[in-house]
Amino acid sequence: MTADWCSADQMTIDVLPDDVLLEIFSLCGEADRFDLSWWKTYVHVCRRWRQVIFASPLHLRLVLDCNPKSPVRRSLNIWPPLPIAIRYSVRDSCGGSEETMAAFEHRDHVSEISIYCPMCSEWKKFAMAMLGPFPALTSLVLVACGALVPVLPETFLGGSAPSLRTLILDRIPFPALPKLLSSATRLVSFRLWNVPGTGYISPEAMATCLAALPCLKEFRIETQTDPLVDGRRSPPSHTPAVLPSLTLFHFKGIIGYLEHLVARIDSPRLTTLSITSYGRILHIPELHRFISHASRIKLPNRVVVEFYFSMVNLKFMPSDSFTLSMTQDNLSWQVPLIALVCRELSPLLSRVERLDLRGKAFSSLLDPPDIEPTRWLELFRPFVAVQNLYISEKLGPLITPALQTLRVTGERVTEVIPKLRTLSLKEPQPSGSVMNHTIIYYRASALRSPCCDRTVPLLGL
Repeated sequence: MTADWCSADQMTIDVLPDDVLLEIFSLCGEADRFDLSWWKTYVHVCRRWRQVIFASPLHLRLVLDCNPKSPVRRSLNIWPPLPIAIRYSVRDSCGGSEETMAAFEHRDHVSEISIYCPMCSEWKKFAMAMLGPFPALTSLVLVACGALVPVLPETFLGGSAPSLRTLILDRIPFPALPKLLSSATRLVSFRLWNVPGTGYISPEAMATCLAALPCLKEFRIETQTDPLVDGRRSPPSHTPAVLPSLTLFHFKGIIGYLEHLVARIDSPRLTTLSITSYGRILHIPELHRFISHASRIKLPNRVVVEFYFSMVNLKFMPSDSFTLSMTQDNLSWQVPLIALVCRELSPLLSRVERLDLRGKAFSSLLDPPDIEPTRWLELFRPFVAVQNLYISEKLGPLITPALQTLRVTGERVTEVIPKLRTLSLKEPQPSGSVMNHTIIYYRASALRSPCCDRTVPLLGL
């Protein structure tokens, strides 16, 4: 036994077979995945390591990192013909883009392009360099950083991207994008940020693009004001195209655009839906249909409504699979807005047993917003199965008057929320108290509360 342990102590990494070394290098690459040149250190250790690494470039995802800080021309001459990753950021450019531009001369080997550039003159150079085809391109990230960049033409990337798997465009006007996407059938992740007016793509055209992407798992789009979509006009009836792989959908823009878009698509495997809407919301039947057809978004048993300075959020819990944020900087408008949305989505709220209303940040309660009490009651009515209602400290003084009005109209809280059992409020304690807050429970099954007798009859319970 002693001899065996001595032998073990004398073992070196040289005794490992090539396949084990390969897996070790693979783990090293995963650990340093943000450093595209991680492998250069290991190929300089010994000839054997160099041979193992260069024998499996695809398995190890080896690339030549061409950026303004690297001697691009020299690197392309001394290393094997590996896939090329072109990365350019004006912050790292050291005053010029000449070295980076040299990598575009090897377009057949370019697998990744990431350009972050605020200067229009620089954009023109890069755009000209990308007019031809890049058959091996798998990832394209273009960020304009606030620059007014020229519109990309139809000949961008030769009008075809058969190997593309990731596409991110930020502030990039590219109206011919649908033509390019028709060839990108391997696309997995697609993000369009801050789409400018000159790059407008109609919801009809966007739906057609998405329908042609069978591998797409993630779609994120943020658009500016869209005057071409009338939110009051219902989308024409269509047989929706099925997106078989889509699991994540993020949208930010005019709700009318979203309605026209989701009217034309179905995503049965969708697990996460995030929406931020601008402007007025009237009816959202297509959004309701879209969520209903996403079988993996389960009906929530808890809903959280959060009121902020400039927006109001609606979240499905506990999975947090659906979030709807609406921009509105006035609480007096936020309440009827979220009430309307809940009414439109009421079939999806039929199993909600807990409702949380949270006032995250808005004007001081010394000057409370003027909100019609019935506005709060309209917010409660879609939640027919709610048993537990939680109201945060800041919202308590605003919602209590609404509940008090029920005595005047002859209604009871349980008539507005028929299955309510517990109402929880957070109330501030006197200064110096051991506890900062206390939770007061009002039980619908009793006429008195062990914590606060006088409040229960006031609420009409």
